[in-house]
Amino acid sequence: MNPWKPYPFLRLSIPLLMGVTTAINEVDVTGTEYLFFFTLCGLALIILFLTIYPGSYHLRWAPGIPVFLFLFLAGVLLEVNWQSKTFPLIPDNDSINTFVASVNEPPVNSGASQKVFLTLKYRHDGDSWEPLTGNVLGYFRNGKSGTVISLGDFIVFRTRIEKMTDNSNPGTFSYVDYLHKKGISHSVSLAGHGWKKLNMEPDNLVRRKAINLRNRLLGIFRENNLTGKEFAVASALLLGYVNEIDNETRREYAASGAMHILSVSGMHVGIVYVFLNFLLRFLNRYRYGKYIKAIIMLFFIFLYAMITGLSPCVIRAAIMLSLPIIAGLMNRNVDIINVIAVSCFVMVSNNPALLVDVGFQLSYLAVIGIVTLYKPIYDLYITSTWIPDKIWSLLAVSLAAQLATLPITLYVFHQFPNFFLLTNILVVPLSSLIIYVGILLLVVGQVPFLCVLTAKLLIFLIKAMNMVIHLIEELPFSTTTGIYIGEIQVALLFVMVGAVYLYFKSGARRAMKIILIAGILFALVVTVGKYNMLSTSRFVVYNIKNQGVYEFSKQKRAVTWYSTPCSYRYDLSFMNSVGAHNKSHGIKYHRSHWIGNENHLFPLDPDFVELFRLGRFMQFEAIRIAILDTAFPKGLTSEIPVDLVVITGNPRLWIRDVVKVFHPKQIIIDGTNSRSMANHWIREAKTANLPCHYVARDGAYEKEMRKEIWK
Repeated sequence: MNPWKPYPFLRLSIPLLMGVTTAINEVDVTGTEYLFFFTLCGLALIILFLTIYPGSYHLRWAPGIPVFLFLFLAGVLLEVNWQSKTFPLIPDNDSINTFVASVNEPPVNSGASQKVFLTLKYRHDGDSWEPLTGNVLGYFRNGKSGTVISLGDFIVFRTRIEKMTDNSNPGTFSYVDYLHKKGISHSVSLAGHGWKKLNMEPDNLVRRKAINLRNRLLGIFRENNLTGKEFAVASALLLGYVNEIDNETRREYAASGAMHILSVSGMHVGIVYVFLNFLLRFLNRYRYGKYIKAIIMLFFIFLYAMITGLSPCVIRAAIMLSLPIIAGLMNRNVDIINVIAVSCFVMVSNNPALLVDVGFQLSYLAVIGIVTLYKPIYDLYITSTWIPDKIWSLLAVSLAAQLATLPITLYVFHQFPNFFLLTNILVVPLSSLIIYVGILLLVVGQVPFLCVLTAKLLIFLIKAMNMVIHLIEELPFSTTTGIYIGEIQVALLFVMVGAVYLYFKSGARRAMKIILIAGILFALVVTVGKYNMLSTSRFVVYNIKNQGVYEFSKQKRAVTWYSTPCSYRYDLSFMNSVGAHNKSHGIKYHRSHWIGNENHLFPLDPDFVELFRLGRFMQFEAIRIAILDTAFPKGLTSEIPVDLVVITGNPRLWIRDVVKVFHPKQIIIDGTNSRSMANHWIREAKTANLPCHYVARDGAYEKEMRKEIWK
């Protein structure tokens, strides 16, 4: 029997996902639309041939080839079409124009400004209005008028829309890359008087009403004295409103393995489904009751999805729960694998960018892990006692989901919560109870006395859950950090997870062979990485605002120099950026110096990092570096050839003088310089045909030097 036969939608989804992935990776797809047309014609001819000659049963596989190619090309075209609609076609040097745009996400207030995601509608180039498509990120400084904008509002503004550049430091989170994956490549910044709200019928009315409903539900929490962390956790847990969760809470939940609790996910939608199914069970007694029940459940499931922000995992859960409800009306059984494939097919067809969304990936991997691994893991321990059975069932679900998502979580978050099983045993039942009590509070929020008792119970439960999370996070060795793996290692980990499934499905012998081979390859990749680390030295100029930070690293050691004598040790921006880079490259030993202090706290030790310094001139490995922080070094009477010139402290100098004296191969402008001076030097360097790297625009500068370590 063909093992693929019971899963038709899985067979259809695989080529579609392959096509989308091909286009996302920017493979040349020129002429795809013509190939798509000819493939469709070929498929029609094959089907016509098999219809005319029904005796050709042995050729029944033939339509599969053009169907596979058809869906693959459809995936390519879906991604190409999505990019054309989401990335605005605006030249980088475009002049100032007037734009009309609609607000496509609820604005986020941050004190004196609002972060607004916009969909462009029209552009006026001075002569006429022309239609325009694309998404941009807007930062609007609040004006004196105090105009409030909401999801769906239309606004008009006049400015230049600029393409965002990735100026992040190595090893740190790149917000620009994150936005690019979501279809946003340009941004705009406006003063309070630089934009105006238009008196037009709002866009996206259905979702606008859903968000307004969410705001009213949040108001019920506030009216019942939920404040601080309790309000932040309740609003995130029940309604998907995460704007008030502080960084400390996020860190504790992530370190303890409970981060999924703070984001509305499939578990939350499932709880809503169970709640509605229990509440409406009386309708099953009536003739058309099951139809009324199904309609009500579908309505509230998708309403809840819209209220909570339509995150990928919520949409996935809503679609997956809807299919069994619809199948039940037709007295049909559904296969969970096909349900997963259908939901994935629908979501990727609507938005191909979801394929690179981490939330989308983790959501599907978790549910696939639970579907395929939960039962085999659960069967490892059989008990007839109710409490141990429920605890083991919860542990089996946690293990299955953690195994399936492990490669992605290690790759993206670089850490592993060691006590995730303990966290899930305690927190998952608590969070479920919080959701039920929270729903009850939203229902009885205006009922005297009852709402007070419910609110107090909800606050108590949230405080208890926060305390449990804090205690687990405070345990010794609660989190393993500094895990940095590459794409090859991720693929090998997935092979190992697949071998675990094969172990339960087909036996240990074949699975152990796969695990052994994948483990050897994994160790080989790690060894090669260690070798590259030992044979590589690096010079880095970090992108730190108002501070010049230069790092020299060799093997496991690094020395950092900083230009401002404030306090390197107490500046979190230094610690986060430098620490993330050092962890990603396996650097364990680190020293730091203020560049203006001749009597260093730590004397330079050639056995630590071989670095030679004379004033503002340094030599590291084979490169010579000059750091210019004054108008021009005094006393220079001859040429001093160097490889790199770093400009810091906003000095008054001309690039032509720098070239005349130092003959550098590249100019580097650090984060202490003003943008106007930096742009002036960039233009000068371009005239001199000299490469120029501005860290505030281009991100941190990083130069690697490799050499043989074995002779």
